[in-house]
Amino acid sequence: MAAKDAGLDVARIEKDLASPEIKATISENMKLADDMDMNGTPSYVIGKQIVIGAVGLEGLKEKIGIARCGKATC
Repeated sequence: MAAKDAGLDVARIEKDLASPEIKATISENMKLADDMDMNGTPSYVIGKQIVIGAVGLEGLKEKIGIARCGKATC
C-alpha cells in the first residue's frame, strides 16, 4: 500500500475514512465533480475552464495565463 510505504498511519487513515463526516465530504465532492463532468484526475477549475488530466506545468501555466489576461502569457 502506498500510504504504508510513505510511512503514514494506515490504521488512522482507515478509521478516518470510515467516519460519517469524511464519507459525506467525499460524497459531496464526487457529486460536484459529476455535475461538472470532471471524470478524471487530476482535474482543475482555472477561471472558466475545466482542465481534466495531467496537462503538465506548461499546460497549466497556459491555462492560468488565459484565465488571468485572456492569452497564454500575460
